[in-house]
Amino acid sequence: MEKNALKKKYVVNKKYIHPYKCRFCGRNFKNLWALRAHLRFCPNRPKNIKRKEMEEKEKTNKKNKNKEIDELDLSNIYDCLIKKMTDFDVRKQTAKGIVDLFQSYDEKNFAKLDDLMRLAGVPYNTRQLILMYWATLVGVNPDYVQKLIEQQRKG
Repeated sequence: MEKNALKKKYVVNKKYIHPYKCRFCGRNFKNLWALRAHLRFCPNRPKNIKRKEMEEKEKTNKKNKNKEIDELDLSNIYDCLIKKMTDFDVRKQTAKGIVDLFQSYDEKNFAKLDDLMRLAGVPYNTRQLILMYWATLVGVNPDYVQKLIEQQRKG
């Protein structure tokens, strides 16, 4: 009888201490792999706190970029051109640089606009679409622009 009582008492009072402990939050783990997996996402670890702050900053930066694009004066045709370029995945700084250089030329000089976009590294198909859009803004027949592009490509 006494043996069973001792066993029960031993089992009830037995407390297993896990050998691996997180030094940031104090949580215990059975093995090293579990501790390593926990450390990747431990909420009290400084490295993870910095990661969360960086993610939040990136989210706010994306929101600010969208606000900047929305704040363009679309009554100005050059700002419309910048917006269209950013819609076609041209970086905003690149688009602004292209438009700033292009403003010194005649607005119907499609060859110069195409050259500037080519030098900036804008892909051919994207350049074509932007030139067609610019032709509609300026009031030129897009077919005329298409012929100019083909002539320039051949010559």
